[in-house]
Amino acid sequence: MSETSPLLPESAPSSHPVRRAGHYQRPGHVSLWRVVMVFILLVLPLLWLIDVEMPEIRWPGYKDPHEQHFCPQVDALYPSGELAAEVIRVLDSKKFETTAIEALSAAVKIATQTFDIMGPIGKDPAWEVFDTFQEYLRSSFPLVHKHLVLTKINTYGLVYHWAGSDSSLKPILLAAHQDTVPVNPTTVDKWTYPPWSGYYDGEFIWGRGSTDDKAGLISILLSIETLLSSRFRPHRTVVLAFGFDEEISGIQGAGKLGPYLEQTYGRDEFALLVDEGAGITEQFGANFAAPAIAEKGYLDIRIDVSTPGGHSSIPPENHHTGIGILSHIIGTLENDTITPRISRSQPIWAIVNHRIATDSSVSALQTHYNVLLKELATVRNITFVSFGNTLLDRGTLPKIEISDAWGTALEPAPISPTDSEAFKLLSGTIIATELRGRNASEVEPIYVIPSVMSGNTDTRRYWNLTRHIYRYDHLRMTDTANIHTVDERIRATGLIGMVRFFTNLILNSDESRSL
Repeated sequence: MSETSPLLPESAPSSHPVRRAGHYQRPGHVSLWRVVMVFILLVLPLLWLIDVEMPEIRWPGYKDPHEQHFCPQVDALYPSGELAAEVIRVLDSKKFETTAIEALSAAVKIATQTFDIMGPIGKDPAWEVFDTFQEYLRSSFPLVHKHLVLTKINTYGLVYHWAGSDSSLKPILLAAHQDTVPVNPTTVDKWTYPPWSGYYDGEFIWGRGSTDDKAGLISILLSIETLLSSRFRPHRTVVLAFGFDEEISGIQGAGKLGPYLEQTYGRDEFALLVDEGAGITEQFGANFAAPAIAEKGYLDIRIDVSTPGGHSSIPPENHHTGIGILSHIIGTLENDTITPRISRSQPIWAIVNHRIATDSSVSALQTHYNVLLKELATVRNITFVSFGNTLLDRGTLPKIEISDAWGTALEPAPISPTDSEAFKLLSGTIIATELRGRNASEVEPIYVIPSVMSGNTDTRRYWNLTRHIYRYDHLRMTDTANIHTVDERIRATGLIGMVRFFTNLILNSDESRSL
């Protein structure tokens, strides 16, 4: 069912005078067309001749290109039908609010930390906490585990398949991750409430992972559990993918889930994908929802400086010490950083250092280093090796060598289109979730604008699944605080808003035949 836009006034029939047959010119009456012709042929040339500044004349149908929206907005998109209305009533109830708070609080109490250095799954006991977490999910969401087919990948990766009745419709993919960053033991006493307490103070749920990313994961499951309890059965297949090591690059989790999903469903066979990302921020008297349509790449460059040995009391005569050379390299890089920029091919800000803009590449950053450091090495008569290639060979030490520190170089993510039906559906769903049936004049305006993530999510492993990847948490920035640090928390009303968003998204996607 289409929605009328509350932003547009109701159209009214226009009336125009009709010139009747046999109409005649009254004596002494000057025709309007004669006035116009006199103005065009005589007055305008005279004004141009004496250099009078003329106002811009806009003919009917003229559109100033400078006034066109670079971020065109869509109308709120509400799911139709009594079932949708019933589900929304449930989500708005006090009983459901209590249920949602208890569900997230219990999830936070399970310390699913991942660390930079972890042993193999099955050998390192640090992974075993995910057994506990997944048992909690099974007991807390019985309808999900009854009606959806669960496939485990690499022991702890979770894929839920909710088969739709129409196989001709591409499925949607909703993603989240089970793990959290660690809590530094030396900071535990600095928390207002213990980091693994999941404490609810009447406004906020506190604890590590309360926002990143257990709020997203629990919101998805709460949404589907509620839909199932209302006897909803989808036409379009819905797939859930929950990794378990996103905070340490997702190699074991999403790194295995991505290939499995591609093998199961095919390349570019998902209508859209929504994972964690940017939320809603207030600026200039309006609210802006900013789903990220891309992520920057990155490259950690390791710089090694090798020098001849010797005694500290006899410093080298013809070149700097190793510390001196390294200091010179750092100074050179600081004095010639990559300039931040905005371009039409790049939808948002460029980033300096080793975050790679969406219109750049890993090789472009490597070239930047090559140019700067080869010049330095030439002046200092130093051997220079760049990413395995010897660019300057002096035959002896000292030597500068730069390389990919961890072998984890990442190109910028493909940019998801914003002129697609997927982005329009996402945008309409965001606006509808915020308006909640109210007229736009009754609430602060909200606009949907594309953004770019500086950091990276599990979506780096899902590029082959769809062109329509959106990183978005339906959460106001004022409803959350302190992600990855002391006193992480989420406002309960913000959590309910996330559940409402996923519910609307599933229902809208199910009704759409244009995805």
